[in-house]
Amino acid sequence: MKDERDDPIPLFRLPRGLGPLGYRNFGLYFLGQVGTNAGNWMEQTAVVWVLYQLTGSALLLGLVGIARAVPFFVFSPIAGMLSDRIDQRKMLYVTQGSGALTSLALGILVATGHVQAWHVYLQVFLQTSISAFDAANRQSLFPRLVPRSRIAASVTLNSTAARASNVVGPAVAGVLLASIGDAAPFFANAATFLLLMGAVALMRDVPAQAPRARPSMRGEFGEGFAFMIHSPVLVAVLKLAAVYSLFSANPVIIAVVARQVLGTGALGLGQLLSAPGLGALLSGAVLLYVDPSRRQGAVLYASAIGYVAALLLFAASHTFALSLVALVAVGFLNALFAITRASIVQLAAPPKMRGRVIGNALTINRGFGPLAQTESGSLAAFVGAPLALVGGAAAIAIAVAASLVGDPQLRSFGRERASALAAETASEAPAGETVV
Repeated sequence: MKDERDDPIPLFRLPRGLGPLGYRNFGLYFLGQVGTNAGNWMEQTAVVWVLYQLTGSALLLGLVGIARAVPFFVFSPIAGMLSDRIDQRKMLYVTQGSGALTSLALGILVATGHVQAWHVYLQVFLQTSISAFDAANRQSLFPRLVPRSRIAASVTLNSTAARASNVVGPAVAGVLLASIGDAAPFFANAATFLLLMGAVALMRDVPAQAPRARPSMRGEFGEGFAFMIHSPVLVAVLKLAAVYSLFSANPVIIAVVARQVLGTGALGLGQLLSAPGLGALLSGAVLLYVDPSRRQGAVLYASAIGYVAALLLFAASHTFALSLVALVAVGFLNALFAITRASIVQLAAPPKMRGRVIGNALTINRGFGPLAQTESGSLAAFVGAPLALVGGAAAIAIAVAASLVGDPQLRSFGRERASALAAETASEAPAGETVV
């Protein structure tokens, strides 16, 4: 059986940025990602629309962020440990199948006219709980589908797949909501879960997970957490990511702007929610051909500073066209930040504990991210959406300035530093243990 040190052979060779797609298993994974992520964005758009219709309150709409945040805080570290212990592909069958049933259930409630606000909150909580395990397994699996030399490019492609789906998903959801009904996006999302399940079923000769000792789960959690808190690069990037995620643009604040400032309906909301995805897609396309790995730390900070400026432009806009342009810029810079952040985390984590490191990173990224919906919805209810956006931009700017001064190892992180970290990890590994 192959193990993680054996480089898979590509079926065909592509230009540098697209190279990982030449590996059969990663190509299947990529296609499944595009489909299931598009479905997820369809459902997120429908949740915002249905809940706003039911409550008519920015504050109550923002509470959906708590339902999304709590599962990631509670389950992501556990999910990371399990993804290091259990076959990640088998876990994906469980998570994808469970997600399909959850979406189907809410779709039926909406279609029959029995849906209430608490149904939506409960469904979001359950779906996000499933997603916490699903995300840890996905993020731990795809680096095994390409050689280590292709990980940075595969991170870019993986993130591009997620963000390309952000273009298609909300736009399709807007059309479905306007033309078929409020339940349609939920049924469509239930169907898309089958795509990644099919892709996983078609994979062949996936390298085995890195061999290692099997301590107790408590011991594994402690080992993963200890590694993270003693890594200056990981601590720095996660501190910055926490503030960035908590005050970033999100579907709730965009929905409030759409209704209160721009006066748009379902189609307009779908277009506004798709705009960041278009920017993200453009960002991914640029990164496929421009290699930022020499100065990843500098790129991370530059993208965060640009993101602050884009948020301020969106806050100042009172026209639909300018708001679209601002959100495209928001998506472009957010994707640049997120892809760079994910690449740093992947390169700074040794394979034997990649799942635990990613699980803890997801606790920050996907735990604080949904709380941005609660923060912005609550603030918008009291001071209005534009001032809520300005406050978020100010918080991110302060965090970036503090990190630039206080985190020199992240500021200088690049290809050479990543290679040095890999060498240090290899030299510290026990005899007989493979580190890639």
